[in-house]
Amino acid sequence: MPKKLASGYLKNIMEEIQSDIQMNQSVLSGTLRQTITVADTTRNLTSDESGAIIFMGGTGTTRVNLPPLSGSEMSFTFYSITATKGFVASSELAAAYAANIHGVVHSNDNSTTLSRINMTGSTAITMGSSNGLIGDVIQIRSNLSQNIWYITGLTNDDIVLEQ
Repeated sequence: MPKKLASGYLKNIMEEIQSDIQMNQSVLSGTLRQTITVADTTRNLTSDESGAIIFMGGTGTTRVNLPPLSGSEMSFTFYSITATKGFVASSELAAAYAANIHGVVHSNDNSTTLSRINMTGSTAITMGSSNGLIGDVIQIRSNLSQNIWYITGLTNDDIVLEQ
């Protein structure tokens, strides 16, 4: 005959289990980031994709156009996944905002020397123009109050700027 357990004993066990797994007013933190792979094509990013990591690759030319500077602040991170050309371009066409990429990218000039590439009013940049490597990275963030994109990065070879 099975042994009967006292209801008080079962209630205590259930309360203990609930307190172990209960998450009242708990907060989970972290960042879930969308990833986008672009290869041998042109891709227009949207503001809804802000925060995404963009993997640029392929055997030909890959171009990624940034969304217009409007709405909410935006940020994107670009990685080369092949050692081929990749473009990151501003999509602003209005003359007042045409040259709106500003910041600094550090490059090792395809050697052991680190150089600083200053951007003031660029319309587009080319990653891996001649000696890009897998893992070249550029981060870009919008500043809506100034109508500009701020950029920083680390690449194996100099990036090419379009003014």
